[in-house]
Amino acid sequence: MPCYAAFGSLVTLVVGRPLIKLNYDQLDKEASFRSALIHVRENAESIMLARGEARQSKRLMDRFGEVVANFRRITDINRNVGFFTTGYNWLIQIIPALVVAPAFIRGEIDFGAITQSAMAFTALVAAFSLIVTQYQSLSTFAAVVARLSSLIDAIEQSKAPGQSTIEIVEAEGLVAYEGLTLFPPARAEPLLKDLSISISAATRVTACCGDVPTIETLAAVELLRQHAPELKVRVVNIVDLMRLQPPSEHPHGLRAESDHPVSS
Repeated sequence: MPCYAAFGSLVTLVVGRPLIKLNYDQLDKEASFRSALIHVRENAESIMLARGEARQSKRLMDRFGEVVANFRRITDINRNVGFFTTGYNWLIQIIPALVVAPAFIRGEIDFGAITQSAMAFTALVAAFSLIVTQYQSLSTFAAVVARLSSLIDAIEQSKAPGQSTIEIVEAEGLVAYEGLTLFPPARAEPLLKDLSISISAATRVTACCGDVPTIETLAAVELLRQHAPELKVRVVNIVDLMRLQPPSEHPHGLRAESDHPVSS
């Protein structure tokens, strides 16, 4: 009996082993698809102004296709595991009868002993067959634990002090940057390159992108000039927000070699 349960567990592990990674990938791809949907919802106006509907639609369909393709692979593995576990459970009823049948034919035992042996075999094998009967749930649980472990590692790495090449000098009444270059995470193209700007304490900077935010910003600046004329107000209007993206993500993006120092 332990040998039969061990054999069933071994075959289940071999057949269903890809499920752990596939379930992990499924959670990851579903999260990526939800993130893309949220990005489109929160940046709908910018996407419309940049005429990026076709690109965003393709991006969403590609991520949705990855979700569906990975789910089909999970379905195929679950089908194979299901076929094996079904046969495994049926053999639990047949094997005891085959083992005890010769003794019954020779008249050494009564017919009731066959039923008793089948019940005993079923109970013992069930106790040793946790992997066979619950492998799909166990693989899903393992994928969730792996994602939580990755999240904990990422949180710990974010808390670790990093090395910064930015030198900070405190000065009253002034905010200034000189030769500032910023690289976003997991991207080779700089977000800002050689930025030099100086803003006095009496200066307020407002920024906007899109028709409605621009109108609201200009109205707010007009109120500031009326009620606080001593303030210096600068308005930054972003005409094409997608210029901040790399060219690999949007056709309007600036190439790194095309960036020029910005000073003010």
